[in-house]
Amino acid sequence: MLLRAHARPCIAPRNRVASSRCRTTPLLARASFKPVSAEQQETGAAKEDDDDDARRSTSSRRSNLLCLLGATTSTLVFSSASSSSSFALPAVAASSSSSSSIVPPATIFVVGATGETGKRTVAALVAAGYRVRAGARNRAKAEEALLQPSSSSNKIEIVDLDLETMSVPELAQAIGEETSAVVCCVGSRPRSPLDKKTAAAVDGAGTINLIKAARSHAKTAKFVLLSSILTNGKAIGQGNNPAFIFLELFSGGVLSRKLAAENVLRESGFDSWSVVRPGGLASKTPEELGAGGVFLSGEDTIFGENEQHGAAVSRDAVAEVLVAAVRAEKGNKVVEVVASRNVPTELTGEELDRAWAAV
Repeated sequence: MLLRAHARPCIAPRNRVASSRCRTTPLLARASFKPVSAEQQETGAAKEDDDDDARRSTSSRRSNLLCLLGATTSTLVFSSASSSSSFALPAVAASSSSSSSIVPPATIFVVGATGETGKRTVAALVAAGYRVRAGARNRAKAEEALLQPSSSSNKIEIVDLDLETMSVPELAQAIGEETSAVVCCVGSRPRSPLDKKTAAAVDGAGTINLIKAARSHAKTAKFVLLSSILTNGKAIGQGNNPAFIFLELFSGGVLSRKLAAENVLRESGFDSWSVVRPGGLASKTPEELGAGGVFLSGEDTIFGENEQHGAAVSRDAVAEVLVAAVRAEKGNKVVEVVASRNVPTELTGEELDRAWAAV
């Protein structure tokens, strides 16, 4: 499957410190956690301040890209079959700090494994050589969805999991002592247009408790969270965006719940964490969609760019990005993923890893 990617500047949001590579570097602290209830999460959702960073000019964004390029030792150039121009993708300089890359055949715990994106992520991880513990509420559904073809069945273990009802110790037991990384692909579906409890229980409190449970295992060094674009909508001047308003009003405030979970992950103390924020998800392959390639961008940088972005992005492509996040040597960042017809570069495998590292 062909993927496309594009390195974009990382704009450091307010109250966060940008490193010499323009990467957002939150303060991480190990802490003793208490379980969070849906009610506590609902009343304790983080408040976002309006952020003028999102209204920076394109020239300012290009200046940040120069900062990113300045930290590299060499440049890898790709030409486009559909464009006469070429795009220079920076090769990532070696770092003296410890690597947090998770390599096969390590065990990865996938939450939401029977969902449309989750089951694709399980398949992509197995194809990459990983073993998968697949957490699901419905074991029969999970076995039907994940244990075919039989050739990969020995690499997948089905685990009972329910974020709405399980405590932190129960979640920790489900994750298991030998799990190297957790990939959370959950996304709640409101039971009615006015249902606010489901998002609070699943995307909010349940995901937060999952983060805390994973943090209790010494071997679990990485956590990858599938979130959503626009979670930080208010802070980047998108509070009046129709999609933001609709999701907040009729999906139980799901974006606010996801943002609260993101913030807990930032401060969790994991050796490496990553948040992947896709745009509109589609179940068709990238080729079937015909919407262009996958555009990878830094935190809160998609909106305000001149290029045409926002076309529905394939779940298959997002699953590959999640696997790249597991493989990545460096994390501790938010990556936004949309489709764009203006992306000039087609990437697979190692090239996708380079694109991830360049964000």
